[in-house]
Amino acid sequence: MTKEEVSKLTYEEAVDKLEKVVATLESGSAALDKSIELYTLGSILKEHCQNKLNSAEEKISILTQKSL
Repeated sequence: MTKEEVSKLTYEEAVDKLEKVVATLESGSAALDKSIELYTLGSILKEHCQNKLNSAEEKISILTQKSL
């Protein structure tokens, strides 16, 4: 999955994929090359999720300020 493909995911979809990546890495069942690939994907997914959360927080902050 590329960074571009990840950018099209909703927050929930990205978290689901990230949980699967983490589970696979924690199980130790993946070969080294696959583990590196999964770790890279996990980093991209984490960044995407964090950006989505930051954006939501920003929007809520703006809405909260408007209602005051």
